[in-house]
Amino acid sequence: MRIVVGLAALLVLAAGCGGGGSNGHETFIEKADAICTDFQRQVGQIPPVQDPSSMVQIAAFLQRFAPLVRSETAELRRLELPEQDRADMARYIAALAAQAAFVDRARATARRRNQVGMQIAVRQWQNWTEEETRLAHELGFTVCGGGVR
Repeated sequence: MRIVVGLAALLVLAAGCGGGGSNGHETFIEKADAICTDFQRQVGQIPPVQDPSSMVQIAAFLQRFAPLVRSETAELRRLELPEQDRADMARYIAALAAQAAFVDRARATARRRNQVGMQIAVRQWQNWTEEETRLAHELGFTVCGGGVR
């Protein structure tokens, strides 16, 4: 009987310790969501586009938005990742990096006042945003992958 009780106690302790698995994941999520919260706060300080057909307004917004996306991506890249999250986070970071490059191209399109190009860009942005949101939910983020994008 003592062996069974001792084994049960050992299993409970092992489940609680887990070598940093769950706790490491939770810490990672908290840090990533804090970065994304700061990103959303900064984006919220950019004057919104009042006229979605105004290429000048869109270009001005993207001019200020682009460095924030690059900064968020860089900060997320620097996080220490639990082993279990490395592959998913690599895909998430790749999606963010693609968005950062896309923002630069969209800004150039807006500067050229290319309405058709911007319509295509908006559809592409929506697709990337959906992918980013899906990956964020797979990772377990509560802030990243939602909101402003």
